[in-house]
Amino acid sequence: MLKKKEFKEILAPFKNARILYVEDDPFLRDAIHQYLFWYFPDTILAENGEEALEIINSHSIDIIITDIKMPKMDGLDLAQHIRSKYPDIPIILCTAFTDVPILLRAIELNIDKFVQKPIDGDLLLSAIHKCLLPHFQQQQLSNLNRNIKQSMEQHFGKGIQISRIIEEIIRVSQTCFSVLIQGETGVGKTLVASTIHQLSQRSHHPFVTVDVGTIPETLIERELFGHVKGAFTGAHSTQPGFFVKAHKGSLFIDELENMSPFVQKRFLRVVEEKRITPLGSNQTISIDVRIIAASNSKLSEATENGAFRKDLFYRLNDYTIDIPPLRERLDEIPKLCQIFVEDICKELNRPIPAIPKETISYLSKQHWPGNIRQLKNALRKAVLNGFASELLPENVSDGTPISPNTPSAIAFPAQRLSETLGSDLNLQNLEIWAIKEAIKKNNGLRNEAARMLGIDYSTLRRKIARYKINIE
Repeated sequence: MLKKKEFKEILAPFKNARILYVEDDPFLRDAIHQYLFWYFPDTILAENGEEALEIINSHSIDIIITDIKMPKMDGLDLAQHIRSKYPDIPIILCTAFTDVPILLRAIELNIDKFVQKPIDGDLLLSAIHKCLLPHFQQQQLSNLNRNIKQSMEQHFGKGIQISRIIEEIIRVSQTCFSVLIQGETGVGKTLVASTIHQLSQRSHHPFVTVDVGTIPETLIERELFGHVKGAFTGAHSTQPGFFVKAHKGSLFIDELENMSPFVQKRFLRVVEEKRITPLGSNQTISIDVRIIAASNSKLSEATENGAFRKDLFYRLNDYTIDIPPLRERLDEIPKLCQIFVEDICKELNRPIPAIPKETISYLSKQHWPGNIRQLKNALRKAVLNGFASELLPENVSDGTPISPNTPSAIAFPAQRLSETLGSDLNLQNLEIWAIKEAIKKNNGLRNEAARMLGIDYSTLRRKIARYKINIE
């Protein structure tokens, strides 16, 4: 049997629980109260069911301990009233009787625990602990989900689409599903991935990020699967790959669409077999990794033109979260601006400037190819430059205006495309054509071409290398 100090430590997380103890015997009521008070200072007493109901209706009660045989209203009638109005409050029934009809009715009322009289204090504490643990765990989970939702809203906004995405994040995090996150650059895919990991049962294990687009194709296999000593010139020691580093945790693959066909084949085998073979080794290593992947484009389209393996797509697509670009939810800009400016001013220790209506109107007319990241950077730059007591439109002019004079995308005349590409009119060749046209229209300035195409400069650079585009 546990000692009093050990019980104190076990019950410490629940010390603020409010317990209602219902007992008509004054001597037993006082004795149990003194015993419980050392563990639960907020213990309330009632001498019958009617008095207990009055207390329950006027106080927030976490658990109820009640006798059965009492005047005015017995414990089973009290339990029936509680179950009809407060079904989630745990009930412990104290009884010296073994009457079968009474026990059957108690079972029908879904009584949580039974403690036999004369009451053993340690058994009572054990019953209380077993009742409070899931009750408080559910409360903690609800509070955690609420805090996570508030935190996510600070980054994404509070629109209908974002609220749906936040609910999806919370829901899928509790599963072992592979997750595919799709959305343009700057919408917050990395934040979504890390949040899924933090809310999952793997949160105490590593969250490893791999940006496929930044690793040369000649090195990606080595980085993912690791290598042994002597596997190649310069391999002076054995190095684990990203899969091994993420063992028991989550592996976040960013810019999945840039993965080469050869690596896709190796990657599929690892996902299916849950084993890897480091370069230069004949030994396989078992891995337990949750895959969270992100793509700047719709991978389903890449599978149709053969740029991405369908079997790998289906393996990674247990659950898909699509994050809409900022231009599709411009109504959230006023709230996002207020949130971002307050955070930035706190970060930079600056007074919070006003954001006039004309500034909000200006920002709401921007194309924002860099999405939330670009909006936040524009506001940070404006606050850093310290523009008086308010932010004017000219202070935050970092977006891409949607107007006849400033194209937000390239026009694709059908006749010209048909003449140029002929029978080679497919998505890959169309993308190559668009890149060449954008660079040409911007006199070779790649950063301006990327802006016109609605992608960031690094993505444009990778696509030029991937398609081996001669921009001369």
